[in-house]
Amino acid sequence: MDISPIFLGIIVMLSWGTADVLTALFTRKSTIFSAFLYTQLGMVLLYAAIAFWIAPLPAFSLETLVLLLIAGALSTLGYLAFCKAMQLGPVSVASAIIGCTPIITVLLTIAFLGERITPLQTGGIALAILGAVLTSLKFDEIIKLSFSRMEKAAMYGFVAFVSWGIFYALIDKLTSSIGWLYPLFLAKVVSVAMFGAYLAFDGAVVTTIRIPLSLWAVALGVIVLEFVGHVSYGFGVSVEQTAIINPISFSYPIVAVGLAHAMFKERLEKTQYLGIGMTLTGIVLLAM
Repeated sequence: MDISPIFLGIIVMLSWGTADVLTALFTRKSTIFSAFLYTQLGMVLLYAAIAFWIAPLPAFSLETLVLLLIAGALSTLGYLAFCKAMQLGPVSVASAIIGCTPIITVLLTIAFLGERITPLQTGGIALAILGAVLTSLKFDEIIKLSFSRMEKAAMYGFVAFVSWGIFYALIDKLTSSIGWLYPLFLAKVVSVAMFGAYLAFDGAVVTTIRIPLSLWAVALGVIVLEFVGHVSYGFGVSVEQTAIINPISFSYPIVAVGLAHAMFKERLEKTQYLGIGMTLTGIVLLAM
């Protein structure tokens, strides 16, 4: 099936951007542990429901198993740091840093996995990343914040940025050996297993994963949107265009900011309008 990685990247951007708003809402009414458990376990169950129907379980080499373990650990670290950054806020600080994730992924895939992009596409990638960062930043909010609060949000955002940057480069590597579906699926399985082991050793955390009934609809929304985004991303990587689909996918802050503007009447700054325009221009250049 011939589907443009640009189109798939836009699906990922829309899914993850919407999920971002719901995740921020979820973590601020529960805990990062409950957000991790329900969203990641939910995605694993959805993957399991379709995996063996779409493709048989592939054979694994020792290298593949090691890479899956590393990818699972990075996924766990990145998602917990992401949830903590969303919980602490401001989202604008954390999202701006996390939006730079493609810098690491694109550099790794070009340097080590042999992907090639044109000069025009390079310009599109740069515009998309810079646009995502500008869209995330709200300078009037940042000015009002204490340095310690900004420092914490930035710290957790940086951990997610580095973890996910390497994680998505590993997913590209794994896709070439075990197909497009299983790298993300099995990395999530490893991630949930690691978290389950942590719960077994720290019983006190179990009390933090209960959520009120009112949050189940939010949790389900995050699960479905994250799943759609991850499946679309995995399929897009299978056509060996990580250097293109990754920057588009991580332009999702423009969706999150747009939704916050529409739903909560948040005022957009001039720099955010500029960021949205730069991101959209970057996507157009990537399609050329």
